[in-house]
Amino acid sequence: MKLVGGSFNAWAVFALALLSAVCAFAAPPVHLDRKGEKWAASTLRKMTLEEKIGQMIMAWTHVQFLNVESPEYLQMQEEMRTYRRA
Repeated sequence: MKLVGGSFNAWAVFALALLSAVCAFAAPPVHLDRKGEKWAASTLRKMTLEEKIGQMIMAWTHVQFLNVESPEYLQMQEEMRTYRRA
């Protein structure tokens, strides 16, 4: 079976690798009591499809806390003022 852009096997390997990566970082299941279950069901009913999809996406970034008075922060702030787009 051929797919646009590659063979079925290539897509299957890609999908399996992606699934493995996602599962490696998956959080353990949360066990809710009856009240928690009702809250979760109610909240899901109120959410749009876009909001539900957004809940499944987690953006990762490398950050470092900088005190607003630290030299690094003041330098970054000055660079943002200097190089921002007008």
